[in-house]
Amino acid sequence: MIKEVDILALALWKALPEEHNENLHAVEYFLESGILYPEVGKILALEDAEKAHDQVINEKAYGNIILSID
Repeated sequence: MIKEVDILALALWKALPEEHNENLHAVEYFLESGILYPEVGKILALEDAEKAHDQVINEKAYGNIILSID
């Protein structure tokens, strides 16, 4: 299947509370159903934040980099 869209951010500054909740529930449904899924490239320790930042800046990162506090 061909990737059709990327959601990079969700900004709801002027949305009414009902609209905000409706949008969040829609995203939750898409995540739970598998229609939308995050691309996780790496999970790094918080101590490696500098390394993660360097990978993002130098475009060597694939997917999202998650910093773990465990």
